[in-house]
This record gives sequence, structure tokens and C-alpha cells, in this order.
Amino acid sequence: VDTVHGITILDDYAHHPVEILASLAAVQSMLSSLLHSGNGEEGRIIAIFQPHRYSRLASLFHDFCNCFHVADFVLISPV
Repeated sequence: VDTVHGITILDDYAHHPVEILASLAAVQSMLSSLLHSGNGEEGRIIAIFQPHRYSRLASLFHDFCNCFHVADFVLISPV
């Protein structure tokens, strides 16, 4: 975890849709708490995902498609 120029960066090893969803839900909760604290800041969740295995991506494709719905932007690197 680090903050650079007011941007908080979190690094997580989640590689399964259930883990990704849990991580993003925790980030969303943290962001919601910060935004409702009255500091007038805006926030977005940008998820960058690097799939590790083509076979996992293929077998859980629909789950992967649905687990990122919390993020405002999603970037996915090649397998």
C-alpha cells in the first residue's frame, strides 16, 4: 500500500474470481468510508489484472467477467 500524488495504490495477489471480488469489495468499502467522511474528495477504483493461467481463465471466464463489476475501470494484461 502506498499513496502517490493523492492516489492510493494497493497490490493484491487475488487470482481467482471469488478472491478478486472480495478484494474489490474491501476496497469499495474503504473508498466509501473515505468519501463519506466529508473531505470532498472523489474516488475511482481502477483494477489491473494479470491472469496467470490460460486454463483457469478459460474455465472460469464468466466468473472473471462478473467479478470486476465493482471497479470503475478494468485493465487486463495478456495471459
